Amino acid sequence: MMHARDESEGDRIRRDLELGSVMRAWVDAADIGHAEVLGPLEAPGIFPRWILTIRSKELEADVYLFLGPHVDVSAFRPSDPDRGGFVGSEEQLSDARLIEMLEDLASASLGGPLPEWLRSVAL
Repeated sequence: MMHARDESEGDRIRRDLELGSVMRAWVDAADIGHAEVLGPLEAPGIFPRWILTIRSKELEADVYLFLGPHVDVSAFRPSDPDRGGFVGSEEQLSDARLIEMLEDLASASLGGPLPEWLRSVAL
């Protein structure tokens, strides 16, 4: 029984590294304001393994990638702080879905609309 759990954990770590590599490659190729990836971080339990920050005059966003895989996003529009913040998350995302979410954030950082998968929250 312990062996199966170890394999599952190994698969999750392997998947985490794959998604982190996708995130890093996307940042290297993206043509947006300031974007930086930190990771993989030694993050036990509920802490993220990868953190992407996107900063522009139109959008500030933090993307947290957890083992699972699970992604949480928090964002706000510096040009319109009265609108409050925005959050979104997704479980078991594919490489393509992660890239799609990052492209949505890149578009918003250049003045495009906020992605529909982000929901408004009060600050």
